[in-house]
Amino acid sequence: MRTPSPTAGTGANAKILIVEDEPQMADLIARGLRDEGYSVETVNDGANAAVLMQTSTYDLVLLDVQLPGKNGIAVCREARAQSVKAPILMVTALAGVSGTVNGLNCGADDYLCKPFDFGVLFDRIRALLRRTGDVRPNVLQVADLHLNTVDHSAVRGNRPLRLTLWYVTVFGVLLVAFSM
Repeated sequence: MRTPSPTAGTGANAKILIVEDEPQMADLIARGLRDEGYSVETVNDGANAAVLMQTSTYDLVLLDVQLPGKNGIAVCREARAQSVKAPILMVTALAGVSGTVNGLNCGADDYLCKPFDFGVLFDRIRALLRRTGDVRPNVLQVADLHLNTVDHSAVRGNRPLRLTLWYVTVFGVLLVAFSM
């Protein structure tokens, strides 16, 4: 079960995954969120988004519906079936009641149609982050091993470890399981 970080709702270091296949849109949203104080990761397809949502912890996921490969509805359903608890805000160019209903029924917490006002997007993100109550530290520790889940760094003793994102993710899962 993935739980939000201790800073959820404050904007400070809250970790957001942006799943958007349009590079310019993803970059624009990411820059805006970073300017607001959020930690941001981006991915441009549904398959990689599904993997990241299972292997990393996010305070919020901003999920486009129309994605190459696995669409946002399928990603959201899969995430909820796997007990991913992060709020999911779906964004799409598909306007209409049926799109909104499908998005909310698959497990999304909110739904926003493109084009949208960035002020409205940021307000909805803040509102969703305020609702999260479970917390997890940004740095996981067991003995002398420290793993920073925000910047994906690892230190054993006083020595930084050079790890790929995959190894950081695996260590993160193990450390969370070990600490329970």
